[in-house]
Amino acid sequence: MSWSWFWDERLEDAADHLHGPVIFPDTHCLTEKQMAAVQQVAQGGEGVLWIGNMPHEPWNGQGECPLPAPFKRGEFELIPETDHPVFEGVDGPIMLQSCARSNVPEGTILGSIDSSAGLVVSESEHGGRQAWLAGVPFHVLHKKGHHGAIRQPVSGCALIRNLLQWLSPSPPAVRLEPFPPPNDYGKLRPWDVRDIPTMELLPIVRDGAICAIIFPYAPVGFETSLVVNLPKGTRLTGIRELWDEQDLTESAQQNPQGELRIPLDVPGSCEVLAILVELLLT
Repeated sequence: MSWSWFWDERLEDAADHLHGPVIFPDTHCLTEKQMAAVQQVAQGGEGVLWIGNMPHEPWNGQGECPLPAPFKRGEFELIPETDHPVFEGVDGPIMLQSCARSNVPEGTILGSIDSSAGLVVSESEHGGRQAWLAGVPFHVLHKKGHHGAIRQPVSGCALIRNLLQWLSPSPPAVRLEPFPPPNDYGKLRPWDVRDIPTMELLPIVRDGAICAIIFPYAPVGFETSLVVNLPKGTRLTGIRELWDEQDLTESAQQNPQGELRIPLDVPGSCEVLAILVELLLT
């Protein structure tokens, strides 16, 4: 997904040009017009994700903003309350490093923290979607163990990724699955759970082609799949790896929904992958 930063002062002017999902982290101070602009984005089907404190009442635009609700910090485990697509593939604990206890929006409670709402989603009759998460997820937890600080597997990043996909009006053009993928380092030191990816995916999309560039950060082999959502009105004509000039067309599998899956077994000696997916307008 493409992304960009913008300031709250630009919300009113940017509302017509925002393509969601839009993330509002601990954004408690918004004027009535700014809040209306947020709802315009949500009602337009672009999707809005609130994290932590959100506005309790509009700010009048002068003087101090309304004080945010008390924001607790520590380790908070989010417990799923029901089956939902946002929990798909989430196999580890969901730990938050902060937790807002008030200003909880109305909607369907998907997860709780100490019997209080921790994850809430809502959908409008026009297709707009919003989600609220009580706090910022941990990227990794460190616990003492036999080998010093042991990385504990957590699923906060997987939850955020699923939330963005659920909120977005369209699926991502390109993604790696699983991500982060299992790698050779994990086979040598299984106690050191590498939650930080050892590669970066840079997709470039234009009419008639999608190019996925993968940069390994470390000489560590890994296995994953490149998943490409073919645009409507196109068909696949070929897949080439430009760096080593390999034809990957035969290895790809496509499902009836048009999703293309290309398995990748990347050795530790790989410096870069540049996979070109060529398309033809039908």
